[in-house]
Amino acid sequence: MNRESLGGATMVESARGLGGRAWLVLAFLLLALVALRPAGAFAAPPAGAIIGNQATASYTDAGGNDRTTTSNLVETTITQIAGVDVETNQTRTAAPGSTVYLPHTVTNTGNGNDVYNLLAAQVAGGTFSFSSIVIYADVNGDGIPDNFTPITVTPTLAAGQTYGIVIAAQVPGAAASGQSSQLTITGTSQFDGSITDFNTDTVTVSTNAVVPVTKSLSVQSGPANTEVEVTLTYTNNGSKTATNLTLTDVLDARYAYVADSGRWSVTNPAVLTDLAADPDTGGIAYGVNAQTVTAVIASVAPGQSGFVRFKVTVVAGTAPGTIPNTGDVSYGDGGGNTVVTDTNTSTFIVTPAPGVVLTDDGSTTDADAVNDVVLIASANQGATLIFDNVVINNGTGVDTFDLTYGSSTFPAGTSFQLLRAGGTPMTDSNGNGIPDTGPLAPGASFHVHLRVILPNNVAAAGPFDVIKTATSTLDPTVKDTVTDRLGSLNANTVDVTNDAPVGGAGVTDAGPGDAPANTVAINPGQTASFDLYVNNTSAVSDSYNLAASTDSTFAALTLPAGWSVVFRNGATNAVISNTGTIAAGASRHVVAEVSVPAGQAPTLAPHQSLYFRAQSPTSGALDVKHDAVEVNTVIDLSVTPNNTSQGFPGGQVVYKHTLTNNGNAPVSAAPLTVGNSTALWNSVIWYDANGNGVIDASDLVVDDLADIVAITGPLAAGGQLPLLVQVFVPSGATDGAANTTTITVSAVGDSDPSNNVAVDTTIVVVGDVQVRKQQALDANCDGTADAAFTQTQLSAKPDECLIYRVTLTNLGTMPITGSSISDTTPSFTTSVGASATVTSGSVTAEPAAGTAGVVTATVGTVNSGSNATLQFSVRINP
Repeated sequence: MNRESLGGATMVESARGLGGRAWLVLAFLLLALVALRPAGAFAAPPAGAIIGNQATASYTDAGGNDRTTTSNLVETTITQIAGVDVETNQTRTAAPGSTVYLPHTVTNTGNGNDVYNLLAAQVAGGTFSFSSIVIYADVNGDGIPDNFTPITVTPTLAAGQTYGIVIAAQVPGAAASGQSSQLTITGTSQFDGSITDFNTDTVTVSTNAVVPVTKSLSVQSGPANTEVEVTLTYTNNGSKTATNLTLTDVLDARYAYVADSGRWSVTNPAVLTDLAADPDTGGIAYGVNAQTVTAVIASVAPGQSGFVRFKVTVVAGTAPGTIPNTGDVSYGDGGGNTVVTDTNTSTFIVTPAPGVVLTDDGSTTDADAVNDVVLIASANQGATLIFDNVVINNGTGVDTFDLTYGSSTFPAGTSFQLLRAGGTPMTDSNGNGIPDTGPLAPGASFHVHLRVILPNNVAAAGPFDVIKTATSTLDPTVKDTVTDRLGSLNANTVDVTNDAPVGGAGVTDAGPGDAPANTVAINPGQTASFDLYVNNTSAVSDSYNLAASTDSTFAALTLPAGWSVVFRNGATNAVISNTGTIAAGASRHVVAEVSVPAGQAPTLAPHQSLYFRAQSPTSGALDVKHDAVEVNTVIDLSVTPNNTSQGFPGGQVVYKHTLTNNGNAPVSAAPLTVGNSTALWNSVIWYDANGNGVIDASDLVVDDLADIVAITGPLAAGGQLPLLVQVFVPSGATDGAANTTTITVSAVGDSDPSNNVAVDTTIVVVGDVQVRKQQALDANCDGTADAAFTQTQLSAKPDECLIYRVTLTNLGTMPITGSSISDTTPSFTTSVGASATVTSGSVTAEPAAGTAGVVTATVGTVNSGSNATLQFSVRINP
């Protein structure tokens, strides 16, 4: 910006800033700035954003099996930095005794919310003293105060947001023509008082004609094709008649002039001709030549006001961003001088139109409403499947897309994990708790993989679907879906329905991921009855054990404290726990009676989900039915994420989890249970008191949230607690065997039981490999860590560096071969370039400086007890 004062009242400003403008929506500004960068550029992270990721390693074990394992997650919180930009210097002429209006803007150039103190003061050395200097708001950017309430601070401005102000400076009536004085406007950050910026304005007195002109827009923001009415308003505040007042507006190329839209206040509503060669009569010559609109008004008497008005449209296809426009002004001042000045700058914000395509082949022609299907025809029990999808930013601005999966019909015990194309787990770049793509430019794409590990001990018929959704963070109503489908696992099947058998009148059906089919509202102490039909949809007879739980995966049979479920034969009313033999194609009517204790306090709104399961003890065929009891109050606990790793016989694996209170009230107790899918496996839950990701002396074995609350107090709404799950692998475990460890939190009345469970999948290998990821801050980016490497969360500022260290350790008894380590630059970071090193082997891939991507090192053979370490640096976007 230009901080130097500008002399001469009739000189055009040497540097125009953005001028007075309307408030700017933060998201639109950030998108506009990013959209103007080259494709390889990246956005700065906002304060509070959490960046981080996990590394992966692949190798071949002693038995010739190809293996993949994942490291722990390391995270860094972005801290706030302050910044301010005040624009722009003004040079104006004013009549004695008049008030001159000087528009400016204050922009938050930091990365978090801030408020700015405003101070306008006269500069010493002028030839007159202003009678008063007052600051007003100019929210609509027309260069005049919105009201006459003085301000000394801005409202809270988000990062990138701009606020318009106007200084009203009164010139004393005794000021003589030709006298000149200056004033400054200073903005100071309240977050960091050392951060300031200022402008210098110059005002020269004239006793001739003085004609300030302001420029305003009918609307300040909108998408491409928006029609905008531009108004140039003039007033002669001087004592002589102004002649040949010439208003020239050179339109930005992103504006298209609307033919025959010119109007003059004197002859309104008569249309002004657009033909420069055919000037209008009645005291004005108006014409349009290409992008230049010119109006010449023959004379403006002292005290006379008026306006010239015309319309433009934002050109179709215009990218999101800001369109600043300033008009030029000249006139004869009645004293033999020609004054040359300009208007305030009016700014129109072109808002983005969000759009997303989630597809199986990357086709940009896929409509949002089309649900693509990625099909794997068949698979064996216990297999690991990879579904590959492509997210495409089909909108007009930079956007980040959340990736979620739900409505799964896969068998209970199936493990799901979202991965990047390089095989590393997806992370959350914007701090909303959902994995996402990170910022994508318009037309950019992002490969996302869903890794599905099928349970070893489950057989059931397909197809199995899990619906993956990409959701715009600019507009959460904009989303697209893909169905990842497994065609078949040939096995016995069963279907549990409500109210009627399959195909019957009034039948309803809802799986674990669907909304409940039936919701029964009851008071405490009452019993809710659900009519269930267990349908044998197999080709042979079968019988089914009955169970109920608030855990949709049935890793544990959990019910809220004091609740009970009794199953009765629908024909005899006898209490049962098994349906008895049901012929192929037949069904059995079962009544599930859910009793709530008389002392039960109001629980979740709008309901307490209950899942009814029918499972064959012979074939393993099962189905889960989703119903609900309506309750009140919002309590919602979740355990995340799902993990996958390897273990060796007689060894142990520690998995990191986060317990989160997603509800709106504090929670003091909730059972924490852990179970394993395979006999002889054992697991323990620890409270990670110091949050360092490892079990140490300060940690505590827990089986209820109450154990932790006794130390920390109730878990507040939005609060999080770190948990560790220690899984012990039995000595007799065979190579290749898989076990799923399920950690379940069972808060009474949980409104969303679908997120109460996290699944850790452990695969037994002869040679156990551990991948450990650590990080260290390198604030001045000199390549040297500022402190010891750690797994705990760090804090860092934009433009600082992080050094990542990934260590692969062979804890097994046999060598591993063909080993490699892979990691990815997290969202909001880029590679430092040429920073990757490995203790043995070679770096085979590393992004160039200033770009993002995968870092890979080939380490070959790693003997028992040995390790290999990959280290590289990233810079947080400035």
